[in-house]
Amino acid sequence: MPAQLKLDIDDDSGDIVIRAMQNDINIDDDSGSIVIEGGRNIRLDDDSGDIHISNVSGNINIEDDSGSIIIDQGQGRIDIEDDSGDIRIENSQGPARIIDESGSISVKTLGGALTIEDGSGDIDVRHIKGLVTITDGSGSIYVNDTLGLTIIEAGSGDLSIDNINGPVKLNK
Repeated sequence: MPAQLKLDIDDDSGDIVIRAMQNDINIDDDSGSIVIEGGRNIRLDDDSGDIHISNVSGNINIEDDSGSIIIDQGQGRIDIEDDSGDIRIENSQGPARIIDESGSISVKTLGGALTIEDGSGDIDVRHIKGLVTITDGSGSIYVNDTLGLTIIEAGSGDLSIDNINGPVKLNK
């Protein structure tokens, strides 16, 4: 498929698997898992089902109602709005913004700033090459190896901070 063309998928039910593409991908999905291995700019609007995205050269934008989200090796900006389900981002260039109602969040090795707004669930953040800003309703927070940290609100749960190489501001 020529790189200047965009792939649009509107799916009611069923799994979607896309491999070895370097195009923009736009998916509206009601239910079923989504696997994308390769692509330029990705936009997903998903009601239900797990999402696994890897090796994306551009930006990733996800709106999700339920299901886990895994992103590995994203090169651009990552924006996630999620109602429920665990979120994991690894080995990406960032920056990233995550708005999550419920579910654990794990971000390991991100090349830019990270903003998290979380209703409930544990947060584990490590090796971030930018400022980390967290607003959390409930759940434990673990932060290690960042260039700065701001916690605007931290509800119930443990707080562990280690190896912050910049300013730290805590409003708990």
